[in-house]
Amino acid sequence: MGSHIYALAYCDGFDKGKNIFMKHDGTIINKNAYESISPFDENGYAKVSENGDDYYLIDVDGETVSDKYSYTIYNVSTTKDIYVAQNADNTESIFRVKEGVIASGDRIIFSNTTASRPNICFAARKNNSYTVYNLNTNTELATIDSEPNFHDLFFTTTKGDKTQYYSCVNGKMFYDGATYY
Repeated sequence: MGSHIYALAYCDGFDKGKNIFMKHDGTIINKNAYESISPFDENGYAKVSENGDDYYLIDVDGETVSDKYSYTIYNVSTTKDIYVAQNADNTESIFRVKEGVIASGDRIIFSNTTASRPNICFAARKNNSYTVYNLNTNTELATIDSEPNFHDLFFTTTKGDKTQYYSCVNGKMFYDGATYY
């Protein structure tokens, strides 16, 4: 999406070492010059920082669309508005652009997905347990004791010698079976 927006460094009229974004017609889109910038992604968002410590996303109009985070911010594949970011305390948050944080934890876990199988579940690990959420509804589905393995519309976890199967739609366990090796 940002194919006609250029990232320019060391521009006249701005502090040395500062970066700006300019449209193909010469219009500067950002209100502030940035210490650090990344190119606009396929969703039309760029990661920027004014001080090199606090990073956030802006849209192609230069508007801030996320909270501030430490350096790492990345898009959850196959989604247009869901990102994961590292917080200053080394925890992670998953957030929806322009809406805010959905959940936070020591680690955010989600499945590798494709466009034909969009990611609808993720988990936030906190205090050695995992809370699983539905991305479509922003609802908490289940809290489990071991790391989930995500599949198309369900996730599994191991409890003792059994594999438990849960729905990504409603969080209900639908099978509690033996683990086969």
